[in-house]
Amino acid sequence: MSDIIEWKDDYLVGLGETDSQHKRIFQLLNRLAAAVDAGKNRRDLPYILSDVLNHFRYHFTSEEVYLKDHPDYDVHHQLHCDFTEKARKYEEQSKTDEKFNFKETSNLLADWLKDHILRYDVKYFQDLLEKTVIESID
Repeated sequence: MSDIIEWKDDYLVGLGETDSQHKRIFQLLNRLAAAVDAGKNRRDLPYILSDVLNHFRYHFTSEEVYLKDHPDYDVHHQLHCDFTEKARKYEEQSKTDEKFNFKETSNLLADWLKDHILRYDVKYFQDLLEKTVIESID
């Protein structure tokens, strides 16, 4: 079985802590997909999904500390809020809906993460690193 989301250097934002958090979420998404593929007990899958989504939430809080000085911070914060609300609904539905599609959800989360990092995170962090508002920490 191959990973549903593969790390590439294109996803590096230039701040070690954030890059490590992104990599960890990639690992957790792959763990969720592997559990689904392995036929893991449906009672366990909501807990694995919750673990993934908790890491997303932790990451957003951490990332926003660095991005607070970016001129488009409000846009970025709203993207995180919108995602968090969708994730909350996924999480709730996964616990109550016997037909909840964990495979589809893990793919949606992976696609959102890749797009978000490439479209927003890389640009925002590069803007701040260029202005030395934050310093690269590897």
